Amino acid sequence: MSNSSNDVLMPQELIDSNEKKKAEQQQKENEEKRKQALEEQKKIQQHNEAEKLRLVQYRQHQAELLQKQKNEKEEKELAKQARLRKIEEDKKRAEEERLRQIELQKIREKEQLARYRQLQSQKYHQTSTQQQYRKHSDGRYYDDQYGGYGDYN
Repeated sequence: MSNSSNDVLMPQELIDSNEKKKAEQQQKENEEKRKQALEEQKKIQQHNEAEKLRLVQYRQHQAELLQKQKNEKEEKELAKQARLRKIEEDKKRAEEERLRQIELQKIREKEQLARYRQLQSQKYHQTSTQQQYRKHSDGRYYDDQYGGYGDYN
């Protein structure tokens, strides 16, 4: 009987040994699956971090482009304002020069008129003097204005 109980135990030990092997195999497979899952999770996390980094870099690049465009626009606006200011200053200078030329022309005209009047006065004075005192053949002058002879030497 002891043999038969050994025979019975023997298959039980075999069953236990097989179950133990299956359990160990299952544990190894589970451990391997867990490692693979961790590696996969790590890869996904790295991928997500890389995507976040790319997104941050993209947004940063977009912000830089926007700032660059804004700066260029401001520079163009400042240049435009500077050109307009220069045009206005040039117009103002031209208007001031035109007014100065008008004033100079008025002064020249007044001076010319004064010279003309002076010349006219001198001519009148010379002609009136010449007409007023005509020299006679005997050396005396005749006064046309008052009549009569006189010696005006």
